[in-house]
Amino acid sequence: MIFDDKIGSLFEKIASLHINLSRHARLALEPHGITYPQFGALLVLSSRGEMTQKQLSSHLETDTTNTMVICVGLEKKQLITREQSSEDKRANIVSITAKGREIFQKSMAVLRESYGPTANSISEKKRDTVNSVLDKLLESLNTLR
Repeated sequence: MIFDDKIGSLFEKIASLHINLSRHARLALEPHGITYPQFGALLVLSSRGEMTQKQLSSHLETDTTNTMVICVGLEKKQLITREQSSEDKRANIVSITAKGREIFQKSMAVLRESYGPTANSISEKKRDTVNSVLDKLLESLNTLR
């Protein structure tokens, strides 16, 4: 066995949490006409501003082909723009549009409403502890790359 029972149980719960959060997010975002990966791209662009498609791919932790598919879908819906970089003709600069910000804000409100009761079902102190533990796990996993 690779993990002892407690470690295995922890990772199993994290995986289950991810699957459930993804499913609920997908269902909540569906009426707004965007997918969960598209929401992720809007989140990154909304918080970090314009960037190259390759940088967006890095932030989304996905490959450039998946990022291109996400961007094509968002561009068709006029939620982002992609323009060739003046510095590097091979690169596309991706920016969120006003319509994209509007859809992102509406989507965030729906997700807050959807996840709020769950998040508030545990004390702030326990949420802080969970956040701290997850930060340590992510930090440790990021050193494996």
